[in-house]
Amino acid sequence: MAYFRDLSLKLKVYLLMLAIFLIVVIMGMLWYTTSAKAIEKNAIDYTNQIVEQVNSHLDTYFENIQELTFPLLAAPLTQRFLSSTFDDPYVRYELSNAIDKELLTPILINRENIHSISLVSDKAIASSSTSFLSAQERYADYMSRIAETGKYQIMGQETMINTNVIAMAIRFLDIKREQASGLLIVDLKLSEIIRICRSVTLGRTGFMWIADEQGNILYHPDEVLMKGRKLPDYVSEVFNKESGSKLIDSPEGKKLVLFNYSDKTNLVLVSEVPFRELNAPLVRFSRMSILIVIVLMLVLSLVILGVIVHPLTSSLLLLKKLMFRAERGDLDALAPENRKNEIGSLYLSYNRMVSEIKHLINIVQNARLKEKEMEVKQKESQLRYMQSQINPHFLYNTLEVVNSNAIVEGNFKISKMIVSLSEIFRYSVGNPGERVSLRQEVRHTRFYLEIQMERFGSLQTDVLIDEPGLSAVPAIRLMLQPIVENCFKHGYERHRLKPVYIGLFGRATTLGYELLVTDRGGGMSPETMERYNELFGRSEKEAAEVENHIGMWNVHNRIRMTFGESYGLHIVRSDKAGTVIAIRLPFSMPDGEDHEEKVNSYA
Repeated sequence: MAYFRDLSLKLKVYLLMLAIFLIVVIMGMLWYTTSAKAIEKNAIDYTNQIVEQVNSHLDTYFENIQELTFPLLAAPLTQRFLSSTFDDPYVRYELSNAIDKELLTPILINRENIHSISLVSDKAIASSSTSFLSAQERYADYMSRIAETGKYQIMGQETMINTNVIAMAIRFLDIKREQASGLLIVDLKLSEIIRICRSVTLGRTGFMWIADEQGNILYHPDEVLMKGRKLPDYVSEVFNKESGSKLIDSPEGKKLVLFNYSDKTNLVLVSEVPFRELNAPLVRFSRMSILIVIVLMLVLSLVILGVIVHPLTSSLLLLKKLMFRAERGDLDALAPENRKNEIGSLYLSYNRMVSEIKHLINIVQNARLKEKEMEVKQKESQLRYMQSQINPHFLYNTLEVVNSNAIVEGNFKISKMIVSLSEIFRYSVGNPGERVSLRQEVRHTRFYLEIQMERFGSLQTDVLIDEPGLSAVPAIRLMLQPIVENCFKHGYERHRLKPVYIGLFGRATTLGYELLVTDRGGGMSPETMERYNELFGRSEKEAAEVENHIGMWNVHNRIRMTFGESYGLHIVRSDKAGTVIAIRLPFSMPDGEDHEEKVNSYA
């Protein structure tokens, strides 16, 4: 057992496949030998029963026709018709008309499967429900072929007024003269015979057909054979007046041909069915074979379970637990290395992989720490450099002097611009990392927009925000102005348009506070908008992909770093009608209050 346990997994699989192969071969041979004999016997017996039933149905059908028409032979009108000389054409017409109305029509009304009935005297004079000329033409031929008086005989297939019929005739006696002097012809519609033959199904493509005792086909589903009325070559050699069956070769393969001869009608009913379609016994036997195979496979599976599967699964479960611990961060969990087969090699590879991952994690962590330190130092250096470029006190004093001169000169327009510019400088030199309220940001942006309105006389602005309520909304310094600057630069200047409108709208939502910045510039393409929105959802490292709108990316990144990844920028709409940019900030509504503002239009 220890030796078998250390065998390679591949060899164990080969042994298992060999065992299964031997079982399948043995069961296949047993199934083939037994089922071949069962199919041949059961197929012949089953098909023979069906053909006998159909032939019995045909016999009953013809017997009913005979019983229905026998009273015509002894009817007074019939006897009068047989004994008349028909010297007077009018007398012949009256007698034929009376026979048609009183004898033939009642039968035809009740039996739609009868096409026509004809009476012919020994003088070859006929009375018919359809064509007496056709009956007179057939009289000599039928009389020569009928061997026995007083018994119906199938005469073959005829075509009557574009209708295929089976003609049956009887030679009967004149009661007064007691000698054969009349012929009754009954033409049956072939459609009823076809319906009876098609009332049963033999396999998927099997069928039945009818021939008379001379080998002439009365009905066949193959129209070519039906027109020729001669037996097909593969059947003629075995056709006879006795019932029987035979397996023959045909273009479709082995075919079971069964003959059933009727003593009552002298007709032969033939059934043909491809042997491969008679597989009912095969299905039953295959089920039994499958059941046996399942039982044997179950026993074999139990053996395999104890010898192969259990040790294998135990080893895999152990490896799974170790992998789970490694996923949780426990990289000190190692697998045993005392196996010599494939599992042992797998354990060894796992241990090497965990050790390598642990080493790489340490390298990556150290690299990230150094990278973060460099980024922080670089940003601090940039900020100090920018702040050092401006001497706040010098600018304030200069702007105050300019403002005073403007007031003295009475130029209040310039004074207003100086005051706005002074407020912008005062707000800008503050600590960029300092948190402010959204109200402060909106106030700062108002000063910026006042200066722009002086620059562009056509510019209109809307600030539809409840500014006192914005004190509860946290923001970061210089967050809103870069977004508004982008509206002028990329919305208007880039498309060579005059600035005509800037709008600020705010509303409280269940996810925070949403500030909307709108313009009526040229906008951007759908692909560009989709790319920026995708970048807004990524990490800071994707900043290198942003070629334009660097200010938007910086604002978005600062908001996410300050408040979390749920907040930041999102382009709501951008097309030829303008752009709408949403800034999402954290905001907690006090209990019992609803600060949501519904904005029906952003432009």
